[in-house]
Amino acid sequence: MPLHGLKQMEIQLSARQTGKVIYSNNHAYDMNTDTGIQHNKAVIDHPDYQISIFEKWFEGVQVTSISIVTAAPAEFSLKYNDQQISYVFCMEGEVNFHEPHQPVTLFYSPSQQRSSTLCEMTQLDFKVAKNAELVYMQLTPEYHQKITNQECPGRYFCFSREQIPLEVHALLQQMSNYAYTGRAERIYLESKIMSLLLLPAKPKDVQVTGIKEDDVKKILLARKIVEDNLQKPFSLIELSRKAGINDFKLKKGFKALTGFTVFGYLYKLRMEKARFYLQQERRQVNEVSFLVGYKNPQHFIAAFKRHFNLLPGSLNKS
Repeated sequence: MPLHGLKQMEIQLSARQTGKVIYSNNHAYDMNTDTGIQHNKAVIDHPDYQISIFEKWFEGVQVTSISIVTAAPAEFSLKYNDQQISYVFCMEGEVNFHEPHQPVTLFYSPSQQRSSTLCEMTQLDFKVAKNAELVYMQLTPEYHQKITNQECPGRYFCFSREQIPLEVHALLQQMSNYAYTGRAERIYLESKIMSLLLLPAKPKDVQVTGIKEDDVKKILLARKIVEDNLQKPFSLIELSRKAGINDFKLKKGFKALTGFTVFGYLYKLRMEKARFYLQQERRQVNEVSFLVGYKNPQHFIAAFKRHFNLLPGSLNKS
């Protein structure tokens, strides 16, 4: 496990050929902040390209979303001055990833939804053919070990040429689109990162399930509708109409892609949200029951106890 002798960790994006720094920012080596979570946004306009960068970081974690629009192929270097455990996800576009100063392509993403993973790397060189969207996640070895109970076995590369699994893709989207702020934002992001790290090694993908790509998009839309309507959920027929897919395909495909039935997923979300309201915001049981869509508080209490094996009132008093 690397020793962190540096008090500051610097992230730096530069043009690979000229070495000119396009963007840089400094963090504490463990990404700790006084405010729980911090952000930084930047837009770089250049005659040859436009880059949008959005950083989020808190203790042990740093997530950078990078969007690049370029009329011609362009090469960049992403550098850190301290070794962390890194995950790279290519969400859109064509990207060649190189080990620094080596011409050999480590990973090539010719289409959207491709991913790569690296451990303990301080520089990543990449070439963008046209437009690209990347998500780059850095974890301290201590944080990674805490979540996975595994140490990173030294410096190595592990590049996947498969599509990003649908569950991973959905989690990455959820990490970009939410309405939480402050402490709630950190809790939300951390829950998604934990889910990302603890997913099975080979989750189901489109090819395994045999679901058409267009239907996959509709099923993911249906899932988003479920997530946005916990208080007043739609029936299966109503949900299928809103997502533009017949109810049989939705029912079968939803289970295949998420591992849950539509209403099983709704129940899971309600319980997770309820626990957050009770444990983190100290809300009253009757209020939480209403917020997560239960008209009868006693029905909510029974469901919560069945799911967590404890009474909801014990959380907001602990």
